[in-house]
Amino acid sequence: MTPSVRWRYGRPPPRGKRRVQRHERAPHDVLGHGGIRVRRLSLTLSAMLVVGAAFLAAHGSAYHTRPRDPAFEGRYPMPGRNLSVGARRPAYHRIRVADMSLAVPSGWREAKTSSSNGTTTWTAQSSLGSFVELTASPPVSNPFQLLPMLPADGGAFPPGQSPYETASVRGNTISQAILGRTGVLYSFSVQAVTPRMAQRIWRSWTHPSVSSVAAAVKLIETLQRAPGGGVFPDYARSFGTARDGWIMVGAMPGAGQEAYVLFETRDGGRNWSLERYTVWGPCAPAKISPCTFPGLAGSLSMTFWNSHDGAVVQATTVLDALSFYRTQNGGRTWTASRIPVPHPANTAAVHYRNGRLLLTIRYFGPYPSMQEVSTDGGITWVPVPSPSSSMPATS
Repeated sequence: MTPSVRWRYGRPPPRGKRRVQRHERAPHDVLGHGGIRVRRLSLTLSAMLVVGAAFLAAHGSAYHTRPRDPAFEGRYPMPGRNLSVGARRPAYHRIRVADMSLAVPSGWREAKTSSSNGTTTWTAQSSLGSFVELTASPPVSNPFQLLPMLPADGGAFPPGQSPYETASVRGNTISQAILGRTGVLYSFSVQAVTPRMAQRIWRSWTHPSVSSVAAAVKLIETLQRAPGGGVFPDYARSFGTARDGWIMVGAMPGAGQEAYVLFETRDGGRNWSLERYTVWGPCAPAKISPCTFPGLAGSLSMTFWNSHDGAVVQATTVLDALSFYRTQNGGRTWTASRIPVPHPANTAAVHYRNGRLLLTIRYFGPYPSMQEVSTDGGITWVPVPSPSSSMPATS
């Protein structure tokens, strides 16, 4: 009797069919019942590999040595993984403080909130040293913040940028400051683990609208004219006509130098624009050739007598002379000269009267004041005769 053999598909042979002989079996059935065990073992191993891969995908970061920021709820990707596949984005939450808001990683916690002289500073940080800082400073704490934020390199403002905002981006450290329409200075600073995180936090920062030049000038005039005002030591205002006017203001002086800004209006003061400002460069105050725009620390006086002609005189202890500046195109360009004086001058004031420029000089110490007059727009000056002195003309 022929021994029974296993049907190639594991089922009994139908009636009328010839049984498959051992030498006619399929290649994977050559082991008989042992082939079934091999296939089951391979399936089991495949299932174990799938489960292991899923486990590593869910808990692989626990064995990764790269430092993590607690703000990340996901993990850092394993080496060679695609960020979009191997890592989840950190969770962020929005915070609000002093008319500002921004989104920070959820793992960051508030470190401190301080207030000094009306300025409020809010700080949040992570356990790895990353931090973000917000500051709100009213104009009463620092009136000089109402002046334009001049470019650090002395050049022109970038196209489309307001003179009342500035930003600095250096890798994973970003800072920005803007002046609001109410005169409050809002500043932002962040230092994150990666530049990408710093950029995301920076883009989420919201703040009040940036001030216009006209709004800032009106705040400057309000503080300067307020009772007990005079918060800007070097301030000059002059209208050549009923509609054409100029305001020059000096910033905080330091080391004998001082930056000045010139504002201009052509509609009687309703709107103002930034006309000129001090630029530090080849024409430094220490040079023998005078700069063509004020840049020294000292008292200031300005006068305009029509829509385009004006003059500025400045007394400073840095030089043994007065600095005289003249414009003939409404303040766009200036020429400069020196007016010798016999003693260090404390203040100097210039006025236009009856087609002449009149200069009044007050000295330090017991020296009497004196006046000089110019009939050629400041090219030459002649002392006004007085009983006590008689000086030759200077040019």
